[in-house]
Amino acid sequence: AIARALLLDPLVLILDEATSAVDTQTEAEIIKAIDQLFADRTRLLISHRSETLQGADVVLELIGGYLIPQDRSAQRG
Repeated sequence: AIARALLLDPLVLILDEATSAVDTQTEAEIIKAIDQLFADRTRLLISHRSETLQGADVVLELIGGYLIPQDRSAQRG
């Protein structure tokens, strides 16, 4: 799916659990590559792993059917 996205060159990239089948180190490398390749694009990452979202500008958590914004300021420093 990621290779297909590279070919299509979308304005918005949506990745739903795209790295769930790999270990955390490989996942970090994939996310870093995605960040570099799609730096000028909007990226929507859907993940159960909080580590996947560490570099995100905005994090929304689905709670009881509602999207709840999460405060990232404490985590970013």
